[in-house]
Amino acid sequence: MIDFASLVREGAVEPEPSSNGTGGGVRPAAVGCLRGSTTVAGDKSISHRLLFFHYLDLVKRGQATPEAFEKRTQAIRGLNDGGAVAASFRAIRALLAEPHRAVVLDCERSATTARLLMGALAGQERRVLIQGAGQLCDRDMTDIVTPIQRTGCYIEHVNGAGLIPLIIHGSPGILFNPTPKPIHSAQVMTALQMLSWLLDRSFNLEPTPGLRDHTEIMLRALATGDAADVLTRDVPGDPSAAAFLIVAALLLPGSELSVTNLCLNPTRTGYLTVLQRMGADITVEVQAGDGVTSELTGTVTVRAGAQLRAVDTTADAYPTLVDEIPVLALLATQAVGTSRFAGLEGLRNKESNRLEGLAGKLSDWGADVRVEGDDLVINGPAELTLPQFIEYNADHRMQMLFHVARLVSTGVLPEQTPGDYTADSYPGFFQALRLLYLSDD
Repeated sequence: MIDFASLVREGAVEPEPSSNGTGGGVRPAAVGCLRGSTTVAGDKSISHRLLFFHYLDLVKRGQATPEAFEKRTQAIRGLNDGGAVAASFRAIRALLAEPHRAVVLDCERSATTARLLMGALAGQERRVLIQGAGQLCDRDMTDIVTPIQRTGCYIEHVNGAGLIPLIIHGSPGILFNPTPKPIHSAQVMTALQMLSWLLDRSFNLEPTPGLRDHTEIMLRALATGDAADVLTRDVPGDPSAAAFLIVAALLLPGSELSVTNLCLNPTRTGYLTVLQRMGADITVEVQAGDGVTSELTGTVTVRAGAQLRAVDTTADAYPTLVDEIPVLALLATQAVGTSRFAGLEGLRNKESNRLEGLAGKLSDWGADVRVEGDDLVINGPAELTLPQFIEYNADHRMQMLFHVARLVSTGVLPEQTPGDYTADSYPGFFQALRLLYLSDD
């Protein structure tokens, strides 16, 4: 089995000593600040896609062996080694180990793994049981099941339509256009694009504006050269992971934080625009990539001290904010005025019902928050009081939200505990905070 830890870039670096500045506006009472420069874990979305494209390229070449796949993945620098990407690696490795037999694949808690597997398997002569753990078995997967069925692929339901576990009966003889337009999920879009690429067959696919376009960038790159070379690329830092450090820095007076080698794909950086609109002191420097066949990467620097103001976001902006809404909501509790985040229906079908969960938890902590339809409305500023522990039903982003909120309200650095799943997306989260945090004690 591959050692994922060996594939990850060095994490946070020790911050350079610096004098503390002073914060502005209303903030939770806290001591200490975040100062220094850091990288974050490799982008989770890009890492998933690279693993699956390497797998499908090996299938197309007739070289699909566990050894060939491991050799390919070992050459990728910065691959995210969190639980979700590891689930994709293990599932693909299990497929390759049994190329001619029906197999059972465990997606663990990763919905991305489940959706991409359906796209990868629909065009192969395979019979595969796809299962998962915990909340994944409760999530509605109709968004991918329906278009896969429309291709002519047969899916056998075990516990109800659109739910995992399910059995997929793949076939290369796919004839039908897979889905009505437009497609509202980047994972569904990617699964169907992978199916199209595997079969060298064109599907008429149209994404909702603003969906993540990492797959489109990879496909354009694949058209320029050999897949084995094109897909062996560095994985930049995950902007969704960085958002939690960035917001923590904005809320801790005296903080100055730089996140380097960060993915700056415009479909992933909507939250940076929101932060600028809220008045945050933030600088974005693009340093590499063309955004066409390679990802834009660079450095984001933030400084605490600016007075934050309320913000409104539209439903059209949601695809570029989907994973950052929790931490933006936290920031909005400290901004002056009423913020509205509109069109958040998709948050109801994440690892938890994040829309209701955000409103409930932020309210419990002392914020003035309510849900209106699919909108989250927050009146700020508010003083937050956090408990020592909280249960988040294995939702890694909500757990990171709690850790950041507790840090800025108490000055107490979080510690990883059993049942904490932040490493599903951001391995190294706790280490980064420890290295960057300067206490006033």
